[in-house]
Amino acid sequence: MLKFFRRIRRKLIKDGNLRGYLSYAIGEILLVMIGILLALQVNNWNENRKAKKEELVALQDLLYEFQRNKSEFQGHAELQNSLESSWVDYLAIITNEELPDSIRAQRRPLMAFRTFTIANIKLNSLLATGYIDRIQNESLKQLLLQWNDILLDYQIIEQDHVIHAKQLLSPIELRLRPNEIQQEIIGMKKSFYSPQEHRLIIIRALENMEYQNALIANHYWLKLKVAQHENIIKHLNDVIAQLRVSLK
Repeated sequence: MLKFFRRIRRKLIKDGNLRGYLSYAIGEILLVMIGILLALQVNNWNENRKAKKEELVALQDLLYEFQRNKSEFQGHAELQNSLESSWVDYLAIITNEELPDSIRAQRRPLMAFRTFTIANIKLNSLLATGYIDRIQNESLKQLLLQWNDILLDYQIIEQDHVIHAKQLLSPIELRLRPNEIQQEIIGMKKSFYSPQEHRLIIIRALENMEYQNALIANHYWLKLKVAQHENIIKHLNDVIAQLRVSLK
């Protein structure tokens, strides 16, 4: 092919056909440009196909990660919801002075300061590399960008609850009432106090305003967490739904 064009060019020069030679030269330039454009188009097509494949892999990994996050958070939320309900019942009993001391002097529910932690490995990787900007689904991108902030807000509440439980409620209880759980942990066969003495100590502790406030505050932190559960699960569901849309 190149020899063919070379012969045409030589013939035009030899014949002194300037107009024909210029037309040929322009045609040759156009052919070269068309070839370059076609090569660029093929390269772009290959790059787009590669990018799309990488995006699908990333989206699939995110779907798996967020499905796991949802499952783990639902388990965490169910436990917190159950404990919050237990605290509602507990506070209703200990504040009802018409009930006998044998009922009011009961063991309180767990303080419920367990914290929720997950590793957003895939999402954080996309954020760190800037790859998240390549996600074409704008709604999904915004949901992903919001997730860490939503999770952090919840974890801050949980951390504050841990501080309250460990630095306020637990020390007050150690001063005012026997440590019932410790008795079970170390395998003590008998309490230092008779059942009657034990009930009396607990009832007296419940009359302490500092202890009352600490118990109420513990329930307050639980309620704050429970109030966030519905929005967090909705956000997780929205992310999962958009990921499925993008993967279709």
